[in-house]
Amino acid sequence: MASGGDDIKGETKLVCIPCDNDAPLAEWTIPYTEETEVPCVTTRLQEHFKHFKGGKPAAVPFQFAETVPLRSGSVDNGFMHTNMYCDDNGVAKDLPINARACAFAAACGRAIQVRGDAFVARFMDSEEEFQRHDMTLADVSSDAAWVKEAAVFNAQRPSGQAGGLDAMASSLGMTPGPGGVMTAGAANAGALTGGAPPAASSSGPGTDGEDKAEQGFSWQQDEEEVSLQVECPQATKAKDVTVSFAPSKLSVAVATLDAAATNVVKAATLFARVRPDECTWSVGNESGKRMLTVTLNKEKEENWPSLFADSS
Repeated sequence: MASGGDDIKGETKLVCIPCDNDAPLAEWTIPYTEETEVPCVTTRLQEHFKHFKGGKPAAVPFQFAETVPLRSGSVDNGFMHTNMYCDDNGVAKDLPINARACAFAAACGRAIQVRGDAFVARFMDSEEEFQRHDMTLADVSSDAAWVKEAAVFNAQRPSGQAGGLDAMASSLGMTPGPGGVMTAGAANAGALTGGAPPAASSSGPGTDGEDKAEQGFSWQQDEEEVSLQVECPQATKAKDVTVSFAPSKLSVAVATLDAAATNVVKAATLFARVRPDECTWSVGNESGKRMLTVTLNKEKEENWPSLFADSS
């Protein structure tokens, strides 16, 4: 956290959505210096998640703030990014499901399961310039113009992402309440079960742009992105998936796979660094198969000879 008044460059506001439904939403203010403007939010939230009480004790080797892009920046919106942040160890800690955060993410066109407290923040990043922008309580509303625009934007994204608020809400077991506000149903309480697809055999990396098979998933890349695909049981929904992004690490878990295959990627060290705020995942149907697609945005444009640092 920033210290020393003369070093402070500015402050940014973000909104906390507590997992306790009786606790009100709250604005947080985080100061930053020239050096901490980019990591100030995730650094502060990692501390919050580390000390949050509300689940069961769990021995977790790393504590990260999982990033969920609610509206990725693009030329159309002036490269304005709006993200939700939550505890990447929420499942391991058995944190309670945050029904309000799930509903708000669904309103933005992102059907996800959120455990523990959640936070919403905004920033502008054109890769040439980075600026923090405030997120206020008035912005965290299903009636906000940016939320409606985000739902349209996310519905048009590739990789089989579900289109429309009703489809997003349905996958979370939610129904529209008064004024279009989404409410969580009993389906949020647990994961579905199903059989695991056959695991792909491991092979060496292919040329740029070709599929490479690993144990339980395949991946391909170009110079800017890496895309992983996991074939899932047909019953799989977004609430059954947990993906954690960090600059050098990746975790992917699918609850509907057999127990031995649930952790598809477990805190693995990537071959090179990625930009967590710009990484995404989605669940959808492709050619009759239920697929989880994870997209990693590379920090540097280059071809990776392998996905993970410890690959031979």
